[in-house]
Amino acid sequence: ILWSASLLILLPLFGIGKDADWNDPEYLVSHAGGFYGMVLCNLFLSIVVGAVFNGAMIRVVADIYLQRKASLQDCLQIGSRHAGTIMGASFLGFAAVLLGMMLFIIPGFYLSVKFFVVNPAIVIEGLGVLASLKRSYNLVSHSWCYVFCTQLIVIIFVLALQMVWSAIFAGGNDAGHTLFSFSGSIIAALPGIVFIPIMACMMTIM
Repeated sequence: ILWSASLLILLPLFGIGKDADWNDPEYLVSHAGGFYGMVLCNLFLSIVVGAVFNGAMIRVVADIYLQRKASLQDCLQIGSRHAGTIMGASFLGFAAVLLGMMLFIIPGFYLSVKFFVVNPAIVIEGLGVLASLKRSYNLVSHSWCYVFCTQLIVIIFVLALQMVWSAIFAGGNDAGHTLFSFSGSIIAALPGIVFIPIMACMMTIM
């Protein structure tokens, strides 16, 4: 929703009109700067908003699970407070997994499971970047297979949902339509309303 609203400012700023045809190579070349500028803005907004709301959802799940009254305002404040740490830990964790993937794939695959509960460690225990990575690593140490199997089930569900949704609503639409269109960007984001809270529930309760 925030991205769709920001299009009202960004499209004129980058000189992209409603008649944009990203399937036309000439149009894409002539507006390459605007295209990549929009992609970077979308990426930045996704990372920041994702960190804030992921932290907020983790706190909501923890409160409900522990039978405490959940406050939307408090949870958003906590999400905002820990957003920087979540982004830092996500970056370091991603870098470690990427390095592991380059070393015959298996180490990266192993680390991706070990770092699965980094964000709850940050939000619930108030840990920093390195401490949360270490905490997640230790928590998963004796339950790696359990965490992996649970992850796998949810990932399969998410992929199936995304594929069906894309086939029904996004079939034939180019990346430009999805990224730069108000309706297209909202339709593309709707599956996240289902699977992002599922991921938050799963990692927090685990």
